[in-house]
Amino acid sequence: MSFMRSVVSGFLAFSLSGGIPAQIGGGTECLPSACGQWNGPYVLNIPSSWEEITHAGVLPPRWGAPPTGFEGKVLFVAQPNPVCNLGSNPAYFTTTWLWDAANPTVARAVPVPNKDEHELWCGCHAFSPDGDWLWIGGTNTTSLLMCFTGSRGVYRWDSAASAWMAMNPLDGSGPRWYGTPLELASGAVLIDGDLAASFILPAPPVSPRETHQVLTGMTLGPLLPNAKVNGTTCTPIGGNAELLGYAWMHQVKSGAAFRTGQEKDTKYFTMICPDLVNPGQFLSDRWVPAGANSNEHRFDGNSIHFLTFEVPPGSPPGTPPVRKETIFLVAGQSAISGNNGCTSATLNSIEKIVNPAPGVGWQTINPPVGFQMQFGRRHANTVILPDGTLLVVGGLTWDTSLPIPSCQPAYSPELYDPFDGPDGKWFKMNAQLHRRGYHSVAFLLLDGRVVSAGGQMPVMPGTAEPEEHSVEIFSPPYLFNGPRPAISDAPASVNYLTSGGPSTFSFGVRAGIAGDGPAMVSLVRPSSVTHGVDFNQRFVQLFIESISITSSPPPPTEYAVEVRKPEDANISLFRVSCG
Repeated sequence: MSFMRSVVSGFLAFSLSGGIPAQIGGGTECLPSACGQWNGPYVLNIPSSWEEITHAGVLPPRWGAPPTGFEGKVLFVAQPNPVCNLGSNPAYFTTTWLWDAANPTVARAVPVPNKDEHELWCGCHAFSPDGDWLWIGGTNTTSLLMCFTGSRGVYRWDSAASAWMAMNPLDGSGPRWYGTPLELASGAVLIDGDLAASFILPAPPVSPRETHQVLTGMTLGPLLPNAKVNGTTCTPIGGNAELLGYAWMHQVKSGAAFRTGQEKDTKYFTMICPDLVNPGQFLSDRWVPAGANSNEHRFDGNSIHFLTFEVPPGSPPGTPPVRKETIFLVAGQSAISGNNGCTSATLNSIEKIVNPAPGVGWQTINPPVGFQMQFGRRHANTVILPDGTLLVVGGLTWDTSLPIPSCQPAYSPELYDPFDGPDGKWFKMNAQLHRRGYHSVAFLLLDGRVVSAGGQMPVMPGTAEPEEHSVEIFSPPYLFNGPRPAISDAPASVNYLTSGGPSTFSFGVRAGIAGDGPAMVSLVRPSSVTHGVDFNQRFVQLFIESISITSSPPPPTEYAVEVRKPEDANISLFRVSCG
């Protein structure tokens, strides 16, 4: 299985850090070296009045700053119960919980300076260029309109201060609920997407879901319409692009923003158009309709961004690899139904678009018999692993093996290896113990393990089941194939290729297994996830220029690895800190 290859990956340590509890959880259908192993579950010390874990962010090293002690730790957000807070009771304001995998049953409460109408849950979040966590929008629980209206709140987690900071709020006409924060190569954040400003009031002429704002540093730009234009002439074609729910958004290597779902037919690219009113000036973020995906709607599925290298098919020998960009759409449900459940329309399929651009179509992926996705899944999380495989965790599946088919939890993760053959292969992993449904989160830790947490199951009001406050930790198969490699030295930071200077950088690797040198170098963006959507998640493979042995026997073998820098900010989208 190619997912066992040796990998060196940015933001990841290569030997398991201390403090892994001895409690083994989950199934043991096959050996951990083939199917991984679960630790836990661990029930956090969150009060039962706090309904469930719904959001999570893995705090990265801060760019150009000394260590803060928060690197690799996790901030959870728990949705309070009751969700309506018409009396503005501070006991029901959002609280975040700081968590360390080395002490997995304890989470420290960290208050947020939110006003009563600016609750964090059902907001969106992204990492700023310097590594701070931005939180945008959420829920206004003081409204009489069912307590489910968008919030204008904007907050920033400052690791250096160990605290949340309130920022200037969003435009009053564009509160965000289920928004999407697309991080741009410039370092700005395009804030888009919105399920609804309310369920009851009629939509204004231009609703929040048809608009966007751009956050640059600490400054919010004006509210702008998502104007649809012709992709050839840049002329308006009427109406605005709607971005519903947690819209799947990616900045592709061309610099355009690409909206890939969750609906089949509402996909858009951004482009720069001449300003017809002011000659010589240009308008950014005009929206060009793009082609529908080849399959179906993929509600509550996942959209995953890959940047790898490939020798073009049919090329003569000696042709150097070129950058290949792929976006995968994984699982989901092809028909809308209530949030806390699933139907027979759950999908056990995957499709892709290669080098996305206007006019490029989607392709169905057909893995070989015996290596196909086994479970249709809604509300699953897909986590990019540092070796380039995809781990699909949790979710709800339609179980036809029962006397009366029904919606059931999907306990067994599945791992997709896109490098194993032309259509890749799926492998079933060992099962976890707790159900992970609507609102569950899963994400990659800096040491290469995966956390699965939270998730809403049907409960009586005012109560919480263990799943909603628990975490499980999954060690993928690559952690059971001998001693892990370790980075022995590295530069403090890495610039882009377009920044000038040398085109490559080097670092040292200490091999865990004699003769097993690095086969891939990758960057994996820190996770920021809710509702199965990991905002701005991407995998960036770096091109290896040379590998040389710098030590003498006996093991461990030391290697000097020289790799090409990321081409530009459109490729890596984040600053690389090796601290």
